[in-house]
Amino acid sequence: MDLTGKLIKGTGSFEVGEITPPVESGQLLTNPYFSTDLSGWSFPDGGWTWVGGKAVGQNIGVGGRAYQVQLTSGRTYKLRVKVDAITGTFNCHLSELGIDDLIITSTGVHEVIKKANNTYAGMSFTGAGATATVDWITVEEVPEGYPLLDKGTKYLECTASGTVAIPSNVAYGEWEFDVYKRDDASQDYVRFISTKPLVTNVQDVGYIRFISNNEAPWLRRSNGGSAVALFTTANGTVSNGVWYRYKVTRTLDGEFYAYIKGGSFGTDDWTLLTASAGSNPATNNIYQESKYFSLDIVTGDRIANIEIRNLVRQ
Repeated sequence: MDLTGKLIKGTGSFEVGEITPPVESGQLLTNPYFSTDLSGWSFPDGGWTWVGGKAVGQNIGVGGRAYQVQLTSGRTYKLRVKVDAITGTFNCHLSELGIDDLIITSTGVHEVIKKANNTYAGMSFTGAGATATVDWITVEEVPEGYPLLDKGTKYLECTASGTVAIPSNVAYGEWEFDVYKRDDASQDYVRFISTKPLVTNVQDVGYIRFISNNEAPWLRRSNGGSAVALFTTANGTVSNGVWYRYKVTRTLDGEFYAYIKGGSFGTDDWTLLTASAGSNPATNNIYQESKYFSLDIVTGDRIANIEIRNLVRQ
């Protein structure tokens, strides 16, 4: 959706950013396939051996860490690992050692895409006695938001907490948008059905797609001073520093369906969000008109690819 000339600015400040292409190309790890030995890797805790072209590791009481210092903090990477055998829990990292970016309890190929917060790419274990046989582990830089957002995609970033809106008279139909939540301190209010352009939190009347500071997406009805949850999800449903795409549909009967893509939900198909309270779908037909699509977000949070369709189904 081209927002040129359509943004109605309220409080705070916003700027347009762009998904940049990778700076580092190709495979970044030394000896990712363990062809002849374990050279290139550091093992501060011991517990790793080379057996027939594979890395075999175990937690001998201190984590069983294996790592390389190959990343650039702040860039986004895709880590893939093939595990041939496992007991207990095996972890992979695109960040400071001890932060488990990919938690593995089964064999097969596993993948995580994440922005690195340090220079480490590594492996470790949770629980004494855990073991894993690793066939290979690869790391490559990808554009931020990959594969939902391609290089060159424009996004709106909040640089000082506040509000912004665009005109929209769609109250029944479909709304899609990509959202990036910065960290635990942030929470986002996307009012996709709204009667006022620049108010905060629940001061408006309409419907809000809310992402809490516990990383739990909600769907709320705003009553101009209070809010009623139509459904909530469990804490930790989404992760910080990851782009997700949301879709909300509303039928003529007032039945809302809320979907998600990205992160652990994958990018091929929509997933209906699981409600921990209330229900998804949820039915509510109190507010039947809209004038704006508006945001109340905090510094560092982003939104992109807003699509609003005046399509209704009975």
